[in-house]
Amino acid sequence: MISKQTCSIIFLPIIVTFSVLWGTGSFAMHDLFKNIDENEDGTISSEEFNRDMEEYAFENIDKNGNSLISLSEWKDIRGIENEIKHVELFEKLDKNRDWKINFFEFSEYAEKNANLHEAFMGLDKDGSNSLSPDEITVRPLFKMITISFN
Repeated sequence: MISKQTCSIIFLPIIVTFSVLWGTGSFAMHDLFKNIDENEDGTISSEEFNRDMEEYAFENIDKNGNSLISLSEWKDIRGIENEIKHVELFEKLDKNRDWKINFFEFSEYAEKNANLHEAFMGLDKDGSNSLSPDEITVRPLFKMITISFN
């Protein structure tokens, strides 16, 4: 039989651990949230959200990770009807005509042609114009977010 004193010793570390986690908000303040919350104010602004989603989309298209999207990487994007449209859109985004799309070129286009604001507002359940740790727990939005390539 376990004595009362032994029970206290066994449960004390669990209580201390729980209170440390609870006190720091680690349950909700997960790595994803911390990565998006660039200014570390405990909320994610629409600017932080947009930047993260644009970077995430860019990184998913840039398969070789060289921070440039080539035409062959661009052609792997689904949802563009035909090859001619792929090339036309690529040329539209490639402002400096070097046959590569850098992040600035991609971001400039995405800011004007993506539904990032609607996705952000859909997550902002309390209407505070910022996301709390409880409002963003995963990066589910890549499927929700669309960039219009017209």
